Amino acid sequence: MILLEKKLDIFNKIIFVNRKRDYDNKISEIKSSNQNALKNYEEKLIEEYNLNLKKRTRRAEQKSIEKLRTAEQENRRELLVLKEHILQDLVGKVTKKIMEFVKTEQYRQKLIKDIEENIEALDYEVIVLVLKNDYEYVKSSLKSNKISEIKTIANNYLGGFMIQDTEQTVNFDYTYLSKMQDYKHDMGEEIHKLMTGGDSNE
Repeated sequence: MILLEKKLDIFNKIIFVNRKRDYDNKISEIKSSNQNALKNYEEKLIEEYNLNLKKRTRRAEQKSIEKLRTAEQENRRELLVLKEHILQDLVGKVTKKIMEFVKTEQYRQKLIKDIEENIEALDYEVIVLVLKNDYEYVKSSLKSNKISEIKTIANNYLGGFMIQDTEQTVNFDYTYLSKMQDYKHDMGEEIHKLMTGGDSNE
């Protein structure tokens, strides 16, 4: 009887040890599984954070680029407005000087001399066009057998003259308005260079 009890006791101990081992193994597996899950979760959080950080960084960079472009465009617009203002002011002053000059005897003499010199270089008859204000003076002062006709053009050409062949296929424009337009273009480029420190293609 005593022997049987001992055997039962040993058997129970063996069962307990086995169950405890199984329990410890399961606990170890659960801990390992939890640690892996926690590690995976942490890695996922870090990955999502880095991804969101990259997105936020890209958005911030894009906004910065857009702000820079907007500032550059605004700066160009302001430069263009200032350039146009300066140019119009210069053109206005030059135009005023021209309008004063075309009233002088010096202008009239220069006008006749310039017409004669330009006609002399041609080997065909021409039509001379002058301002309405200059017509009577030119008609009475200009003598050349190459001139077939003298016509008038509007006073808003400021001064000077045009020469055409009799078929009106060739036209030489020596008016002050034409020169003013060339002057305006050249001055516009010079103003741009002064304001930007570069050439006019910038």
